[in-house]
Amino acid sequence: MVNVMKLPILLTALLLSTSPALADEYLYMVCKVKGRNTITNLTSGHAQDKKDVEDYVMFKVDLSKSLFRNNRNPDWDRISVIGNTIVQDKKISREGFSARVKGVLPLNLPGPISTDSWFKNTIEYQVIKTKGDCRKIDASMWEKFAVK
Repeated sequence: MVNVMKLPILLTALLLSTSPALADEYLYMVCKVKGRNTITNLTSGHAQDKKDVEDYVMFKVDLSKSLFRNNRNPDWDRISVIGNTIVQDKKISREGFSARVKGVLPLNLPGPISTDSWFKNTIEYQVIKTKGDCRKIDASMWEKFAVK
């Protein structure tokens, strides 16, 4: 049984220990990433294309439902919150295509982002690895650039 006198102290401790990002319904961020995109021909085994990439990607995170999406795709993906990070580890497998999309984003902003993903079809294998930094944005910025 909880001592009624200690309840306000317990509630205060819980409120103070909650991450600031968890206080809002959604967390909005923009991330600048740099990395490498390599496409390899599966028949020859040779790299067809190697590109350095630099990009900005926005995310909307629903922490209460463990979902997020980016500004270019209206589909929501499952995430996990591990410590102070948001982790996506999505596997896709269908006839003639497979992929693994892995990303680690900061829960508390600003903070680092990293991605390590691959995509494979019957003729080529693509690997994209990036690192960068994310910062918080507001809902109006998200609405301005997000695909509906």
